[in-house]
Amino acid sequence: MFRASHISLFLFLCLPFGITFGQAYLIDNPYIINHSKTAYKGGIENWGVITTSKGFVYFANNEGLLKFNGSDWSLYKLPNKTIVRSVVLDTLSQRIYVGGQDEVGYFFPNFKGELVYQSIKEKLPPNFRSIEDVWEIQIAGDAVIFRSVNKIFFYAKNVIKTLDTNTSSINFMKYVDGTIYYGDPGKGIYKIEGSLVAFLPGSEIFKGNRIFEIIKLSNNKLLFITEKEGIYLYENNVFAPFLKLKSLNDAILSSGVMVNANLIAIGSVLQGIIFIDTLGNYKFSLTKKQGLQTNSIISLAVDNNGNLWAGTTNGIEQILINSPYSIIYPDSELQGAVYAVKIFQDKLFVGTNNGLFYTDWPKDNDGYTTSTFKKVANSSGQVWALDILKGDLFMGHNNGAFQIIDNTAIKISNDYVGTWRFVDLPDENKMMTGTYLGFQLYKKTGRLWKFEKIIDGFTESARIITKDKFNNIWVSHPYRGVYKITLKDDFSAVKMIKNYGKANGLPSDMSNYVTKMEDAIYVNGETGIYI
Repeated sequence: MFRASHISLFLFLCLPFGITFGQAYLIDNPYIINHSKTAYKGGIENWGVITTSKGFVYFANNEGLLKFNGSDWSLYKLPNKTIVRSVVLDTLSQRIYVGGQDEVGYFFPNFKGELVYQSIKEKLPPNFRSIEDVWEIQIAGDAVIFRSVNKIFFYAKNVIKTLDTNTSSINFMKYVDGTIYYGDPGKGIYKIEGSLVAFLPGSEIFKGNRIFEIIKLSNNKLLFITEKEGIYLYENNVFAPFLKLKSLNDAILSSGVMVNANLIAIGSVLQGIIFIDTLGNYKFSLTKKQGLQTNSIISLAVDNNGNLWAGTTNGIEQILINSPYSIIYPDSELQGAVYAVKIFQDKLFVGTNNGLFYTDWPKDNDGYTTSTFKKVANSSGQVWALDILKGDLFMGHNNGAFQIIDNTAIKISNDYVGTWRFVDLPDENKMMTGTYLGFQLYKKTGRLWKFEKIIDGFTESARIITKDKFNNIWVSHPYRGVYKITLKDDFSAVKMIKNYGKANGLPSDMSNYVTKMEDAIYVNGETGIYI
């Protein structure tokens, strides 16, 4: 064997993700990185999340302010060691403002780059210095606004003032393009522009319902995300249902963010993250079944790579929604190991240690798949391989050799010797298999293939097997090198065997993997690739 240089082997599967409305499982999902409480060493709940242009992510956490720099976590506690309820970045001053329980202030890096805390609570008017929880905090131009249970405060030029809201209770606040919107649970929605307070006509429909987020679609279009009544579009001073579905009412919405120009992510308490487009069409969902640690989402943000972060009631989710790669769990919650993938007759087949699964492969016009995985009948157990030979699909299985016909696995071997792979032969009605104990020969009779005989002369396991252009069979052995095998003309038995190992040019008898590329045979050994 001769050393082959400058050879690179790279195999990947890249699929768009999505499902149609109806709460079917996702065919394939964006890759989700779970950050657990154990990993970040903070509290279990994360009430707010912000991202920065430098790639840092900050969370308003039960135990303080969490910082993630891409590899390491840091926790910064408030002086009174209470929950951080809200967080926002002032990009001009680079201060990270936080609202806690009876505490408000900001973190700022010192000369060492370490975050230090500065409280601004003492700047509150004396009769408002007991502020309970600061649920929301936002940047409004060169000022900071924050909300407690019954007051909105305005911090600018080192002075904090209270805003006249004409209400005794406030359940949300949002600053959008110079306007402060806030909710009175008993009346509806108000807005503050300059020093003027005005009630939004038509917003009485939100009485008794909480607004959790306002998303700007365009200069004259706002989305109001409600807790229990879905999503409303506010346009030309009129509220209209944007996405008002019973399934959303049951979800209990909690947060929302624009992922990109065409996609909106909606956080919920009971149904994970729901994705819609900017026209109000449902696209897909991510739940615990697709890899989230919990279905209870509290906060959402998008980083400068276009990926989504979610603060939850049980950890943090990093969702690589902008990645070209996605992950498939054909066996749903079982999430078994995948051993084989083939597209055959407009269906995607995936072999796992839990059996063989299939789904329709064509996509709709938006690139979203429109069906779910089903299990191939009679395929339970360990699937090793899928091969397409002579127009038919075959499954190598721990229980033998199977032919897949009409989404059913039909056993074609006559014993229970496990089958690794299927190999084509230069006879249109014959093929062979590599098994746990050598080779087997098969012949086609009508539509079905049938076992003909054991091929005599080779009894080693033939898991890694291929055929060269001269019809020689090549087999890798875990600790005996590589076999080159020539069969008799009728394929009934082995005619000649040659072994390649340490004595024949390979660096070792172990860890040699044979493969075929462009009619050439290569061996990937311990120290390189050989030809």
